[in-house]
Amino acid sequence: MYEVTFELENITPLFMHGADQSTAEFRATSVKGVMRWWFRALAGNYFGDNIPGLKRAECRIFGCAESEGRKSLVTVVASASGRPNSYIDKTSNSWKSAIAWSEYVDYFFFSMLDKKKDRESNTIKIKSKSSFFPPQSKFRVILRSPDRRALGLAEASLLLAIHLGGFGLRARRGAGSLKISKVSGDCSFDDCNSYVVETPDELRDIIDTILEFSEQALAGLGDELSRTPIEGYPKYPILHPKYAAIFVLDNECPTDWIGALDNFGRWYLGRKVGRKFVGGFRFKFADYNLSHDLNRGTRGSSSKEKRYYLGLPLIYANYKVTVEGVRGALSNCPKRSDRLIRRRASGYWLSLSQFGDAVYPVVTVFAYQLYPEYQGRFCFRKKIDRQRDRVGLITLENPISHRTEDNEAVVNFYREKFIGDKGLAGYKVWPGRV
Repeated sequence: MYEVTFELENITPLFMHGADQSTAEFRATSVKGVMRWWFRALAGNYFGDNIPGLKRAECRIFGCAESEGRKSLVTVVASASGRPNSYIDKTSNSWKSAIAWSEYVDYFFFSMLDKKKDRESNTIKIKSKSSFFPPQSKFRVILRSPDRRALGLAEASLLLAIHLGGFGLRARRGAGSLKISKVSGDCSFDDCNSYVVETPDELRDIIDTILEFSEQALAGLGDELSRTPIEGYPKYPILHPKYAAIFVLDNECPTDWIGALDNFGRWYLGRKVGRKFVGGFRFKFADYNLSHDLNRGTRGSSSKEKRYYLGLPLIYANYKVTVEGVRGALSNCPKRSDRLIRRRASGYWLSLSQFGDAVYPVVTVFAYQLYPEYQGRFCFRKKIDRQRDRVGLITLENPISHRTEDNEAVVNFYREKFIGDKGLAGYKVWPGRV
């Protein structure tokens, strides 16, 4: 039996729960779930459009509950050294000062907070929805396997999750960012010390090492798990130089995690005016006229609105209009739930890494198809009362050709705005340098 032990520490608050949603818990099943996601992004670099082969490879390494009922080759053991004793409970005299961590962090972690006005005291109550692990909590993850190749692929998946992603709720927006304190045991590539990354260059080197290792390991799983070239654009996130990029934002290099997230927030959200952010990347592609139209009518079109590409559903806060995806070229908002895309994760991950005494935002971008059969339409829904909804269809128009957008436009948006040389301001770690 081969075994590798990771000693970890969180940089940002960790919101991970089991059945009890009010109490945080560092769970092996949740850690393994994140590892599965990064395994698919890693293995997709090899399998391409061979999605059945990708699924079989994942099943061999991590197990599956399908008809073949294959048991995992890798055992994941996770533990925390302390109890999750942090909880937000504050009072503010105004909405402007109703801040738990900072304006930007509260936005990124919004679903972890309750901010409500108390009518009796005329104050704003700010509470976290559960306890959480505060920064600098200690964790341990142990990987065991009788198969050396399976253990190596599990290690690679966990390393990508730690260096590029996060764990628990709001992990794509900076929560649950971990760093490695020490690794020991039967490390599969280089030596255990190389797993601890201390500079952006070392981050690039470990990613290249992981990709080289996984290429050989996946090729050895079996002839039936062959690669298939990608036709057009990837159907899922792939860690491929053509469809992904990794940036380290190094404009100020603060020593605290809140300052690091604020650095990214200033680029992504802009500045706060009243209770709204203006001027940042996210709202640069917002069509405010469309949100007004949706509140009044049942149909709208826009050549500017692009926020849907950053994740669905999207809720227009001013009118509580919820926007969901639609499969196909429909003339009306569908009643059948199987024609709606109710959830589509964002195409990028925001994580934090600590290099020396400074904390840096690390942004990993994946350009891939929005969802199957996407043809430029979205469904919006506004709750009128308990019995009625106002529903309608939104059409996004290509501002160049004035035709209905398709998945090519979605991929190009990410490539130009995020991945391209004129995208994120910062140090491009992978692939290569800008």
